[in-house]
Amino acid sequence: MCCQSSISQMKTQGKGKIINISSVAAFTGGGNFIHYVTSKGGILSFTRGLAAEVGRYGICVNSIAPV
Repeated sequence: MCCQSSISQMKTQGKGKIINISSVAAFTGGGNFIHYVTSKGGILSFTRGLAAEVGRYGICVNSIAPV
């Protein structure tokens, strides 16, 4: 929802940066916390899709994955 509310202003400006926070767990997986791993993997996919969608407006979308 934060991305959605910010993108219209960024489009008007012709630039912007969005940083999503994921986790290294999205890459490594792990037992007993599949709900967490799945949600962090979803953030990575969301970031890729959003970057493809809004990149033409000068909006850069990245994700960081702390340990």
